[in-house]
Amino acid sequence: MKKKALIILLSLTLTGCGSTNHVELSNPTTEPASTIEETTSIETETSVENETTSAVDDSEEVEVILRIVNFEDSSAEEYVAGLQADNPNGAYSVYNDDYYSTTITEKDRKEALKSFKDDSLLNDTFNEMYTNESMGGALISMDYDDDFQHFTFYVDKAKYEANELFCSIGIGLTVTALSDTYQAYNFIPPEDRITDIQIVDNETGEVLNDSSTQDDSQEDSSSDSIPDKLSEINNWYIGDIWNNFVNFDSYRLNGKDCTGSDIDIDYAYEQFEKAYAKKEQYDSYINALSDDEYSDLKKAWGKMNEQIELIYNDLQENGMKEGSPRFSLDLLRQYSDAFYSYIN
Repeated sequence: MKKKALIILLSLTLTGCGSTNHVELSNPTTEPASTIEETTSIETETSVENETTSAVDDSEEVEVILRIVNFEDSSAEEYVAGLQADNPNGAYSVYNDDYYSTTITEKDRKEALKSFKDDSLLNDTFNEMYTNESMGGALISMDYDDDFQHFTFYVDKAKYEANELFCSIGIGLTVTALSDTYQAYNFIPPEDRITDIQIVDNETGEVLNDSSTQDDSQEDSSSDSIPDKLSEINNWYIGDIWNNFVNFDSYRLNGKDCTGSDIDIDYAYEQFEKAYAKKEQYDSYINALSDDEYSDLKKAWGKMNEQIELIYNDLQENGMKEGSPRFSLDLLRQYSDAFYSYIN
């Protein structure tokens, strides 16, 4: 992968161990299990900037490579064009299919890094993200290292398993974005960035999910097209169907999206319609799978489909007016949890 000259010049020196930060997300009945000792001794390699970076004047411009966060299935070029349109005075360019480049002052870069070290702000942010209704009260506490590369979440196992799909997706998306952004402002090239997430039973210390072992498994089975396709379908469902349904239901309630922010509902629905068009091909793919091997998965998908189509028809008939009758997502959530469990 091509490396930018500026990143090479200002790359970080390798350093020793980083400390671990602990955040309480609820009121646990027990202390985190013994595996917390392991997380405090995780060795990291990128915690302190090289002193040579301090020689850069605060007014000088530096280049930062950031991840493309794209929920609209647009190309990298279209994504960057959108950023430029929103901020005509900014400087943006495509780095590759997954990242874009932007230019900021050294002062702004330092301020961005400083904000990551505001413990009070981070704790409030983590609590807001990880104690919401979609997590089902499963998350008790979390640890993260100073480099924002290694994260451990301590959970109530029963609640986590009951909400595994949304916990996994929610944690995965937010932690990856946070980790990658911090490392970007630290001038770590995209190919060298690390984000490890571990889910641990708060009572027993059992590791329920470990992203590092999943990455190894995915590399070993990269030629297996069915798991890859099912993962693609599941990502489409979460990003384009479920998230939009949640926002549409929230808009009918109070005219805001599910986070309480303003939303251009007509544009959101237009984008949803484009994504919904993929459902037919995904239906055909899943229906063609072997009944012997995928019967449970196909049954869960069938039940998901019934709920998706019910809600879609409701949207078509009743529109997106604030104050319109809300629709229930309970059954869709139940069936999608089952579908996710069969994929894994």
